[in-house]
This record gives sequence, C-alpha cells and structure tokens, in this order.
Amino acid sequence: MFADVMIFLVDLGAMDRAIRHFQDSVTRAAVQQVGFSGMLLLTNRNSSQVIAVLLWETEADRLAATGSPDKQLNVLLAAPVNRTLEHARYDVSIQVEITTQGHAHVRGI
Repeated sequence: MFADVMIFLVDLGAMDRAIRHFQDSVTRAAVQQVGFSGMLLLTNRNSSQVIAVLLWETEADRLAATGSPDKQLNVLLAAPVNRTLEHARYDVSIQVEITTQGHAHVRGI
C-alpha cells in the first residue's frame, strides 16, 4: 500500500469549508479511482493546519489516479488553502484496522 501525504495551511476562518471540500469533492473523485484504499483528513483549528493522507493499493494505482504531484495538488488546491507546506509519498508498512467484532486486522510486510 502507498500513501500521499499533504500538509496545508488553511485560510483563517475557512476550516469548515476546507473539510466540506475534502468530504464532498476530493472524496467523491478519489473513490472513483482504481486502487483507492482510503483517506484520512487531520485538522488543527489552532494552527489552521490540515493533513490529508490518501491511501492507494499500488504505486501504479496512485500514479494513474494522481499523475504528477503538481496535478494532484491542483485538484486539492480548489479547497480554501493558504499554502502547501509539504507533499510526500510513503510506503504503508503497517495498517491496523479494527473489525466490527473488535478484533485487530493487521496488514504488514
């Protein structure tokens, strides 16, 4: 599994708009992509910082869906973002999911 991690500063007072943008637009577009495996959106209203983590099954899926980093950032920047602080790609070495029965499902190497 692979992850794109982007850290943004959101315009002052625009956190709710940014969250709605990710919930409505980014999520809708992402779930239509082959290999999309999930997304986390982490927000900090005190620092106006947003961290978006998009998960992909394979590197090829990620590249097919997002193209170059610039292409992906252009789609995300339609959100009320002040500036991008960082964009990085990672291998997901361990993923833990809790089942409805309360058991941990661990995906690792």
